[in-house]
Amino acid sequence: MLRYGIQPADEIHQDFSKLSFTPRSIPEDNTTMAMLSMSKDMGFTTNYKIDIHTLTRFFMMVRRGYRDPPYHNWMHAFSVTHFCYLLFKNLPLHKFLK
Repeated sequence: MLRYGIQPADEIHQDFSKLSFTPRSIPEDNTTMAMLSMSKDMGFTTNYKIDIHTLTRFFMMVRRGYRDPPYHNWMHAFSVTHFCYLLFKNLPLHKFLK
């Protein structure tokens, strides 16, 4: 998955950081990369020295661990994470994470 590095958020979709973006429009197979992209964009990998390979395995294990009920599934978790990312990107929340 990380052969070419982490795909920047604006390459995942040009509107990925906008409140109008619908996270469920991303194919489920691309959501792990999107999670990595959000983590990197918010500075988690550098500020908290999180190993990217460990983080990748973590996201993949969490995704595999979700069952597939109609609502509380991996895509719901991804959508909630994306909303938190939008708050971080569009409000001055970054100062609270340092």
